[in-house]
Amino acid sequence: MIRFINTIIATMICCVSIYSQNCIEGDCINGYGSVEYPLGDIYKGSFKNSLMHGKGVYTYSDGTKYTGMFSNDYIHGEGEVRFINGATYKGAFRNGFMHGAGTLYYPNGSRYIGTFKNDLMHGLGSIDWIDGYVLKGNWENNQFNKAPN
Repeated sequence: MIRFINTIIATMICCVSIYSQNCIEGDCINGYGSVEYPLGDIYKGSFKNSLMHGKGVYTYSDGTKYTGMFSNDYIHGEGEVRFINGATYKGAFRNGFMHGAGTLYYPNGSRYIGTFKNDLMHGLGSIDWIDGYVLKGNWENNQFNKAPN
């Protein structure tokens, strides 16, 4: 009996997490629609098998906004995210992380142009500071490693 109850509880928890979104418009299974999540986030875009897939816009409850590609419920492919602090990232994403070539624009006008790995500056890139100073070279885990030879 306890095993049966545990199975029912596990099934309920699973279903709540799967269906915790509220389709407010359109086809949120295989098409174009809008979903509102319990914490106030909203997604408008393409769905495949009830997952965010293809082009879409995800607006977080804090005002952060992502516009771009999704794959199997992950931010994945080319896109742009505008953070509430005024920073903007334009470039490649992989499984929800800034990953690949991109540009990070800072609120003060400075920018980093280069490669990212799991949300960190990693590989060749340069920071162009607002005062005109440029730091160009190799980055590892957000730390400047060395200038090119």
